[in-house]
Amino acid sequence: MKLEDLKKNENVQLIVWWSANALIFTIVLHHLNYSFQYAVTDSLITNGLLLVISFVMKQMQNYFHSKQVMTLINAGVITAFTISFILIYQHVGSWLLPSSEWIKHANQSEFIIRGSMVFLLFTILLFRLWISKNNSFQAKNTEYLLDIERQLNKAELINIQQQLQPHFLFNSLNSISALTVVEPEEARRMVHLLSDFLRGTLSKNHEQLVKLSEEITYLNLYLEIEKVRFGHRLQIDLQIDETCINSEIPTFILQPIVENSIKYGLYGQVGELIISINTHCENNQLIISISNPYEEETVNASKGIGFGLSSIQKKMYLLYGRKDLLKVDKKDNHFTTTLIIPQK
Repeated sequence: MKLEDLKKNENVQLIVWWSANALIFTIVLHHLNYSFQYAVTDSLITNGLLLVISFVMKQMQNYFHSKQVMTLINAGVITAFTISFILIYQHVGSWLLPSSEWIKHANQSEFIIRGSMVFLLFTILLFRLWISKNNSFQAKNTEYLLDIERQLNKAELINIQQQLQPHFLFNSLNSISALTVVEPEEARRMVHLLSDFLRGTLSKNHEQLVKLSEEITYLNLYLEIEKVRFGHRLQIDLQIDETCINSEIPTFILQPIVENSIKYGLYGQVGELIISINTHCENNQLIISISNPYEEETVNASKGIGFGLSSIQKKMYLLYGRKDLLKVDKKDNHFTTTLIIPQK
């Protein structure tokens, strides 16, 4: 057992406490003109009994821990142990202590004083044991609640991911269906791309964080699928700061944001769309901005705006406990989403 574990062990603490007390008790008794033999024997009897009763009290706290430290039951227990101590001490003391000194010092006032001190010591000990056990209960309860919260957060993260994926999947399947008639080769290519995309999704479902390089690879696969759908109309300007390539990022978080840009940048329009994606590191944070032009009239006429981004914001809160990590800005008919990802 390591030294730190020994320090935290209550049994070891009790032994050290009463051993130190026995030494002090011996010195005090000898200083009060008791013989050295009497002082040592009396100290061993007294503190030996205190140690045994302390272990009994500790076991009682383990199995019969009360909600309040000082109850009638606990007061009764302390009183019963005090009386037991005095009776046992009288019996053992008359047998082991030198008879001449025992007769001289074993009187009613001495037992009352000793009993009062023992009652006070047992009260302090019970209070100490109760606090220790109560803290242990609270720590276990806190850990239990935190574990439940972690499980709920994990379940909610999975639920968010499942909400975001079907929208893209349905659109891809509809595009494949349309392409099978007019461009069967493109339809076949899109099926392969979609298969790789979904395989990557399944393999990373258990991961919360991945490297930026992995997320970019996953994003590029998604963009290849979208380029089959939209052809030359979809253009991507991807600027990656190589110093940030190993930064950690929540898995599958860029694809919904880019999908949102495609949805509100291309839908209802016939021209090209250039989506700019930039990453850089600053103040131990990975900052990613995704920008696209849009037409005000088209966006205002659309329904369901914000579901993807609100889900991303919720995911970021569940992972980092902050609500300021996703920022949206509309300026000069450009829609910019900025994602701030703290690094360890």
